[in-house]
Amino acid sequence: MKRFFVGLLVVAFGLTNVALDGTSEPARAEAWPIFTEATLASGEAATKSGNDDGTTTGFGESEGSAGDEGSGSLSNSDGAEEEQGESAQPELLEFDAPLAPVAIAGAARVDAQLTAETGAWAVSGIPVTDGLALSYQWHMNGGDIVGAIANTFMPRPMDAGKQVSVTVTAVKDGFVSAEQKSLPTVVAKGSLTVQSVPTVSGTPRVGSKLSVSTKAWGPGITALSYEWLRNGITRVGIGASYTLVAADLGTQITVRVTGKQDGYDTATQNSKATVKIAAGVLSTKTPTVTGTVKVGMSLAANPGKWTAGTSHTYQWLRNGRAIKGAMKSSYKLVAADAATRITVKVTGKKLGYTTVGKTSTSRNVPRVISGYSVSFTGTMKIGYTVKAKTAAWKPAPVKVSYQWLRDGAAIKGATKASYKIASADAGKRLSLKVTGVRSGYYTEIRTSGAKAIPRRISAATPAISGSTQWGKTLIVKTGFWGPKGVALKYQWFRNGAAVPGKTGKTYSLASADIGKSITVRVTGAKAGYASEARTAKATAVVRYPSRYTPSGWSCPAWAPIKGNASSMIYHLPSGTFYSRTKPEECFASEGAARAAGYRASKR
Repeated sequence: MKRFFVGLLVVAFGLTNVALDGTSEPARAEAWPIFTEATLASGEAATKSGNDDGTTTGFGESEGSAGDEGSGSLSNSDGAEEEQGESAQPELLEFDAPLAPVAIAGAARVDAQLTAETGAWAVSGIPVTDGLALSYQWHMNGGDIVGAIANTFMPRPMDAGKQVSVTVTAVKDGFVSAEQKSLPTVVAKGSLTVQSVPTVSGTPRVGSKLSVSTKAWGPGITALSYEWLRNGITRVGIGASYTLVAADLGTQITVRVTGKQDGYDTATQNSKATVKIAAGVLSTKTPTVTGTVKVGMSLAANPGKWTAGTSHTYQWLRNGRAIKGAMKSSYKLVAADAATRITVKVTGKKLGYTTVGKTSTSRNVPRVISGYSVSFTGTMKIGYTVKAKTAAWKPAPVKVSYQWLRDGAAIKGATKASYKIASADAGKRLSLKVTGVRSGYYTEIRTSGAKAIPRRISAATPAISGSTQWGKTLIVKTGFWGPKGVALKYQWFRNGAAVPGKTGKTYSLASADIGKSITVRVTGAKAGYASEARTAKATAVVRYPSRYTPSGWSCPAWAPIKGNASSMIYHLPSGTFYSRTKPEECFASEGAARAAGYRASKR
């Protein structure tokens, strides 16, 4: 009888195990038996195990004997032999090749259950069932799926497009365990579950908004997108809502909902078509008429707020009848409009909408008083009286009232045809407003021309003295202002612009004034007199001085040359000793430094 001896070879496979949640495990090591056949002198038992190719090998120990033929040995790498164990093991039986191969039943698709068809196991052609234990290991792209050890397996979304297979291992007491692997099959994408037909809500009318609602698709979270279709063909919008436009008039609208999820086939579902889209209804306002309702004056139509994009046309009406040629947004009242009612009809149009016309409320046009003029006569001096002069107002009788004005403002209590000029009018302009009133006629108001009341402050033109170099102070000389008691105020200007806060008699020149001219305005005021203002002649342009005494180590940018008084040497910014020189003077130019008696540094 032949005996088999085995050595154990540990082989590390570089496979990555795939977990059910999509994570991976490190490669694992598996032990595979290696067998040596020897001729044994005495009986023994051999333990056998199945190989990947379906063959079997045995391993075990033999009993020792006096002769070499009766002993079995396994050589190690350096040529030494190891004695085998003395105890005898029972010989294990081997399964035949499976009568039916291991296979996968069911559609290989995401979320569809697969079942391992275990095949038929036999010994010497006799099927083995009693005591037979089967175990399972499912694989994805050749790698073990961690935890997938049942006879069923449901592919996950991450498995779409990959190859699934299963290995079945048969175990029975007294038998060498054996395993068989199914052929791999590609996992197809799953099918999304459409819960319901999408529903469109909203008024099927141009300008209205339609919205779509749909139940959640499954399984899990499915991304939904929406396409709005005109007559089921033309795509007109995307998103969960759509506002109907003029081009939709008379058509039917549907919405196509598309669901997408990793591991699943894209699915679409269309809503039912709407009824034919009706014309929109314009949002309107009753127009208003503004302007003075008087013959010779113009009125304007204001349509108010309508639906955006609405165009308007106008027709003015006299006592409800169209006025020929009056089709603009404004209308100038003519003599024929006196004692009539004027309205305007505004018609709004927009593509896809029903045309609408709206008429304003009426405005009554009164008759007109005519044949009048207004003026006044008299000496224009304080203490003198002036009188109104008016022509006859028609048609009689017309009630006339008066209001005297000082610089356009009503003078309190001055409501008669004559007026005595007061001291408050000095330096002002006097005018007269006359109002004519008659029942059924437009109230007419006329104002005379204005006349000046002479009394003014005597003012001199101021002058500016002082140097226009930076850092210097300018002084204003006001001259004589009278009469006595005139209060003077000042405002300095830089190139014509008022300098904030500079309101004194003097002005100190600063860096902001460089390159600009300075002037000052003097204003005199006294009770009962009109204020007067005079502006001085502008100065020459303000300049920096050519020579400057600094307070530290630095010279200003406008006078960068350093002068050393002890050596009478000046240093340019590019010079070797410039940064080590503390200046007593700074100069704007070399010429200025030489004029002051300094000579240039040699370095």
